[in-house]
This record gives sequence, structure tokens and C-alpha cells, in this order.
Amino acid sequence: MESVRKRVQAGPSDLDKFVIEQNIALYRKLLESKDEAHRPAILKLLADEVAKLRKT
Repeated sequence: MESVRKRVQAGPSDLDKFVIEQNIALYRKLLESKDEAHRPAILKLLADEVAKLRKT
């Protein structure tokens, strides 16, 4: 049980980091579109992913 806690506290794994970086790239690409209706939601998702990445 102790090793599980250490892994959780250590932050995202390399695979998690890769997925987060891919999500960030996707959200940035979506922001380039002219769809203003979804822009606030995309900005929120982007901010959440950046925050996850900074935890490392």
C-alpha cells in the first residue's frame, strides 16, 4: 500500500505526461478555429491540462 501512495504523490507517469501534452496540443489547435461558442470550454480544458502538467 505504501508504494501506491508514493506513486500517487510522485505525479503523472511518462505516459500520462505524453497524453497531457497531446491534449494541450489538440486544445490549442481547436482554439485556432473560429468556433466562438466552444472557446470558453476549450480554454478551461486547456488550463486544466496545463495545471496537471505543472504538478510534475
